[in-house]
Amino acid sequence: MRYDLSLDVNPCAHCGRLEYEAWAWNGFTWNLSPMMDLAFAEVPEAGGPAEGARWTQCLRGLSGEDAEPLVRSALQAMSASPDEFRALRPSNGWGTYSGAVRMLSEMLDAFQGWPEAVVVIR
Repeated sequence: MRYDLSLDVNPCAHCGRLEYEAWAWNGFTWNLSPMMDLAFAEVPEAGGPAEGARWTQCLRGLSGEDAEPLVRSALQAMSASPDEFRALRPSNGWGTYSGAVRMLSEMLDAFQGWPEAVVVIR
């Protein structure tokens, strides 16, 4: 299973049609959910640890401006304890710590550039 994440500009509230997609990361592996959930567990707005990809729940539908501090906190948590996060690397090899950090870093850059856009996770 995978997630497709995007930062959408001016989505229509009725039909979902976009003005355009400012940023996208397609195919982020679900296998990294335990690692990502741990990173977002330290984010007060995320509501603490939970099962079932909590990290997607706390970002979905937020503006880039509102999501930026959450992602920044998650990246700080990952940087502070890289060995703890690397230990959560999936045994099947689908996903890495460095891949998760790279995706979150790109996401953070996009949020800074498009604060009014909306986070979409499919």
